[in-house]
This record gives sequence, structure tokens and C-alpha cells, in this order.
Amino acid sequence: MLLPMLAEWLCANNGKDARATRMVRDMHLFLIPTMNPDGFAKRRRKNRGGKDLNRNFPDRIKHAGTDLRLRQKGTQPETWAVMQFMLGKTWAGAANFHEGAEVAVYPWDGYASGTLSAAGGASDAPDSATFKFLAQTYADAHTTMSTSGGEV
Repeated sequence: MLLPMLAEWLCANNGKDARATRMVRDMHLFLIPTMNPDGFAKRRRKNRGGKDLNRNFPDRIKHAGTDLRLRQKGTQPETWAVMQFMLGKTWAGAANFHEGAEVAVYPWDGYASGTLSAAGGASDAPDSATFKFLAQTYADAHTTMSTSGGEV
């Protein structure tokens, strides 16, 4: 509900609140409340085609050397639409909210082995130190994550 609430706040406060007015006037904001409307309506992870869209984006490690601008076999329509939308813009920043486990993730936070195990070697992004710092700062300030004992 965070994105619909943000949209409502922006609309209600544009022209009344300096921060809201500046965001509406000076930023290009694209809010996608859900990319899985079928799953959202049925309260499940999978779309109408029975695919988990959270696991449907191509993995840059598994598909190394592949032009990801070309549609891969098995890519769901919702996934493809979001990919095309993202490729059609120049981005200065992005945020992604995901229901489920309370974790802070960052770009390329997987491992070269394709597993979630560090044994395969980290797959760092050029700005990994910054991403890890931001994720750790957020997690440390979050009530539940700060007491979970995990680390970035």
C-alpha cells in the first residue's frame, strides 16, 4: 500500500507542501503499484500463467553474453512490459518494494554460482560499496531488521 499512499499524498499536498510540490514539479516519478495484478487480486505470488514474476527477470550471470533487450523464452508479458518500460528511460534512481521477507537488497546482490550462497563468490556491482552501505543503514534503522542478527 506504500505506493498508492505516496500517490495520494503527492496529489493531496501538491501546492500545499513544499516537498510534495517540488517532487511533482521537478521529478519524473513513475509508480507501478503492482506488476502482477492477477496475483495481487488472488493474493498469490504467481500470475495468471502460473509464473512467479519475482523470479522471471533474466539473471545477468546466467545469461552472460545474451542481449537482454531481446525477449527470452519464458519471459512473462508483465515482466517483458516492465523491462521495455525501463529500457526506454534514462534513470537516475529507482526503488523497488517487495512483499514478504523483510530484507534490504541491492543491485547484483547475487552470487556468481547462481545461488544465494557466498561460496560461489560475490557478484559485485561497480557501486557495491555504496549499495551495501545504504542497505545496511536502512536495515539498522528498521525495527525488525535491526534485531534479526543478519548483515549485508
